[in-house]
Amino acid sequence: MKPFLVLLLAIAAFGCGEKTARVIDFTVRPAVPSGDMTLSKAHAGKPVMVYVWATWCGPCKKFAPELNKIAKEYKEKGVVFLAVAQDKYEDVVEAERKEPHDMGVYTDDYGSLSNYLDIKSLPTLILLNSKHELIWQQAGVDPDGGTSIVLKQELDDVLN
Repeated sequence: MKPFLVLLLAIAAFGCGEKTARVIDFTVRPAVPSGDMTLSKAHAGKPVMVYVWATWCGPCKKFAPELNKIAKEYKEKGVVFLAVAQDKYEDVVEAERKEPHDMGVYTDDYGSLSNYLDIKSLPTLILLNSKHELIWQQAGVDPDGGTSIVLKQELDDVLN
């Protein structure tokens, strides 16, 4: 009888299968010095696509040109694109000089983004709605273009 009581208390405390939105907020350091950026302050009310990458990541380098095209298209529709590197600041600044992203580029120097998300592989794509609730996340990319198709569908959904 005691395990049943514990289960009942757990259900009462946490609800019966009700989903709660997971709001994401983080502070990152810009690759172009202009002061730290906190998501909730800088982009309130806007959907945000976060691209987590690294300068040493081969798949990240291959996907970046396609992501730049998508970013250009969807920024005009009101989506904010952020590239957040899991590298040393100096390495990111140097990489951006050679092959720039067409979006805001930051480093997760404070581990603020990592505190919210368990990122196990790179690149990782994270889509937040206008309330900055996590609505889609994908680890890795499809080298044959499947990731771009899925990403555009998710972006269209968040805008509708």
